[in-house]
Amino acid sequence: MKKMMVALLAGLVLAATSAGVASAFFHKSLFGGGDSEEASVSTPATSTDVSELTITAAAAAGLVGPGNDGGLGTGLYDFDVILGDLNAPVTITEYASMTCGHCQKFHAADFQPIVDTLIATGKVKFIYRDFPLDNIAFRLAVMGRCLPAEKQPLYVKQIYAQQPTWISDPNNDYFKIPNQIIADLGVSKAELDACVANEELQQKLLSARKEAEGLGVNSTPTIFINNRQYRGDRSIGDITRFINKL
Repeated sequence: MKKMMVALLAGLVLAATSAGVASAFFHKSLFGGGDSEEASVSTPATSTDVSELTITAAAAAGLVGPGNDGGLGTGLYDFDVILGDLNAPVTITEYASMTCGHCQKFHAADFQPIVDTLIATGKVKFIYRDFPLDNIAFRLAVMGRCLPAEKQPLYVKQIYAQQPTWISDPNNDYFKIPNQIIADLGVSKAELDACVANEELQQKLLSARKEAEGLGVNSTPTIFINNRQYRGDRSIGDITRFINKL
């Protein structure tokens, strides 16, 4: 089982390298990013925590077809978690790596206005998908799937909120803080160890990553809005303007 994990991770790193993808974990210069345009839309005065939103497991809701084809807009994976109203007219799908500095910036600075203005108001439903750029991000992705659906958005939120700390651990113990996050969310060490060793789950995430490459994903974060790749600034203002043009 351990040999398979090593082989899968080695293949993952090679795939990222051959695709010309630079991992923010190994290239610290990728951390940060350019200044974002100020949002030109008004946001609610109070923030909405993701735990207050409707969180739906795609499989449990019967939204996954027999092919479990994933894809974009045309299908969902059985491990997909949908944040927000299932009937929202707009779907935002983010492909991200938990060791990516630009992803951290998006979740730390830009995501909350999207939650408050678009998701909490029923205009948008949001799907987070892992596109790990290295073996650290891959393990973190697997760990997140060991949680029940309703706690996975909290895990994603906390991983990115604390990324500058755990990724800079002086002893290179990148999983110390993530392990504690998992424990605080109710999964024991024994349960986590058994889940992370699940080769079927590992393969599902790697297969989803490969399908994402087929959609043109080769860097993170990559965002799709109603089946169209969004290439603009990740501010609430620019995203709202893009949605309005659809």
